[in-house]
Amino acid sequence: MSPADPLLRAVMEASPEELPALIGELEAARALAWRRLTEQAAAPRELRLLSVDEASELARLPRRRLFSLARRAPWALRVGRRLLVEETGFRKALASGLHVRGEHERAREAPKPPSKGGSHVVSRTFRPREGR
Repeated sequence: MSPADPLLRAVMEASPEELPALIGELEAARALAWRRLTEQAAAPRELRLLSVDEASELARLPRRRLFSLARRAPWALRVGRRLLVEETGFRKALASGLHVRGEHERAREAPKPPSKGGSHVVSRTFRPREGR
């Protein structure tokens, strides 16, 4: 006997007038089942934060390099001036080659074009218009 047998029997035995209420109860049961299923799948994971020393030791990188990498990293968390590293995200970044990327790639980037809009040097011969 499956858990759905009593439900199917109730549907088959209900009169046409009772069906709307039964459908409402079935929908409520369905919503509860989905909520339980998704809560179980989205169980909170333990968040482990590493200090800069622990993370630099794990990655075998100097502390200074780690601070540089953490500027825009999703695994970096700033608490005031303190930097903490989320271990799971950091390990994934390391596995994808985090320690290989860095300064040498920035050197290969094309230089930025000069800003448009004129010179930044103020002319010394500037005189206001006369007559205003």
